[in-house]
Amino acid sequence: MTDDPVTDDPDLPDLRGSAQDLAASLASMDGRSYGAYKAIRGRWSLGRMELVVDHVQGDPFAAPSRVRLMLPPAVGGWAEEGPPLHATRSRSRTVGLEAFLARAFDTAARARGSSRGSGRSGQVRMTHTGQLAVPTTALRIEPDGGLEARFTVGLPARGRRVLGL
Repeated sequence: MTDDPVTDDPDLPDLRGSAQDLAASLASMDGRSYGAYKAIRGRWSLGRMELVVDHVQGDPFAAPSRVRLMLPPAVGGWAEEGPPLHATRSRSRTVGLEAFLARAFDTAARARGSSRGSGRSGQVRMTHTGQLAVPTTALRIEPDGGLEARFTVGLPARGRRVLGL
């Protein structure tokens, strides 16, 4: 075990199901009380990736839900032996690559995300790193080349009701 309270959460449910199971669960919640979203907390298999819903916001106006997307090395865009050596041969290069990827993720999420519904509905955000490339937990490159992206999602709502798919 690491000393990371997010990844070491003993209360996090085991694998909940597939992407289709998650979509079906979300569709079945349409119109229900916003608290119904609590049922999606846990790990979901998205093919070769895994989505982990660590915390579900209790209200559309509260801080957004915290999620992680974990990609194995092959999905991360490089071979099984990990990221290119020139990009990660030192800690400073790894930090720089993580900062670059975090900025790219945040830019793409803001461009594609749309606010729909009440409060923070539809917003997808990653902690913005600014100009300095400093170690953060927003995006991590694992020693084996896997990626872990941590970001927030404003779950869709109409008032205090779930706004389904």
